[in-house]
Amino acid sequence: MMIRITAFNSAERISTRLYPKVFFGFASRLGNQLAKACGMRGARLCWENLAEFSYNRLNDKACEGMAWAQYLGAMTYAMGGGLGMIHGLAHQISAMNNLHHGLTNAMTMVPVVKRNYKAAPDAYAELARNAMDVDTSGMDRFQAAEIAVEKIEYLRNVVGITDEACKLSTYNLTEKDCKHMAGNSVNDLCNEGSARDWTVEDSFDVYMSMM
Repeated sequence: MMIRITAFNSAERISTRLYPKVFFGFASRLGNQLAKACGMRGARLCWENLAEFSYNRLNDKACEGMAWAQYLGAMTYAMGGGLGMIHGLAHQISAMNNLHHGLTNAMTMVPVVKRNYKAAPDAYAELARNAMDVDTSGMDRFQAAEIAVEKIEYLRNVVGITDEACKLSTYNLTEKDCKHMAGNSVNDLCNEGSARDWTVEDSFDVYMSMM
């Protein structure tokens, strides 16, 4: 259970770190440069320490790395990076079914990033190079961004948050619930930090893809 809770909380850090400024501050259309810098460093710390801390909470180095990642995530948001629709969609799931906020961020993270990266390919390509040590030589920005998206999903799986755990049907949510959540999601304040324009239809499509 503690491994899962650590992974859930860490997944929230990833999304706060990488999504709109690559995980919030980084890819956000709000474009705050200080938030981008905090977000990128936080993303790298997550990439370097998340798995180790999830599976061994007595690993002091990994613990410190994730503590700094948590702090930088808060700074990314506080400095004007915004959050985005990973959180915007996750809030609705937690409200409907009382699920851990870290888990719901992990659930929405991959489908939202897959939908968003084409709106911010340079940001995601930079994430791949600078946070994940991907050699993007010979790739265009979209190819490099796709690698970042794959790595995000890979890291989520490494810490034990499985595809099954990310299905809304696992928690008895229905298509009717998806429509209700989609309607609420676009009014979530986090929408302002989205990398792209986001509609009720976008939210509904993502929720249904998670069924």
